[in-house]
This record gives sequence, C-alpha cells and structure tokens, in this order.
Amino acid sequence: MPFQYKSKCSSSRKKLIKQELQNAIADVKSGASLRKTAIKYGINRTTLRRYTKNEEKLRVFDEKGSSHKASQIFTIPEESTAGWIFNKLQ
Repeated sequence: MPFQYKSKCSSSRKKLIKQELQNAIADVKSGASLRKTAIKYGINRTTLRRYTKNEEKLRVFDEKGSSHKASQIFTIPEESTAGWIFNKLQ
C-alpha cells in the first residue's frame, strides 16, 4: 500500500479577491491601522503589508491568487501545441 501524505495543518487559505485587496490597501493608505484592516477584510497581515508596499504586485495579481500567470511565457494553447510537437518528435 503506497504512502498517503496527510497535511499537518488543516486550515485552508482564503482565496484573495482583487477588489477586497484594493479596498484594504486604500484603507491602509488613508490612515487605517494595518492590523485592524487585515482583520476587517480577513487578509493575512504580512500579505496586506507586502501588497501595500509594492503595488506592482497588485497589477499582476490574478483572481486565482497565483503568480503562475505572471511568469508564464506561452499561452495555454501554445503550450499544448508545443507538447504535441515534442511528443511527435520522440
């Protein structure tokens, strides 16, 4: 029987919504406490601080909360075509 990995922490992360993040950043910039704003919107304090300091990250933010799209070179159809070509060459 193969080993089944079980996560040590059972907490699930909240998916960030861009509009909520923008509203939280606006509150912090208007003088609200970072900690209270993070609690109000249910966003991790470190995450809110990072996005407040570097708004460029907010521009590449996508709804999935992943940075994969920002570092992706090819589009999804191009990747599937490239995969098909590589398989044909083998």
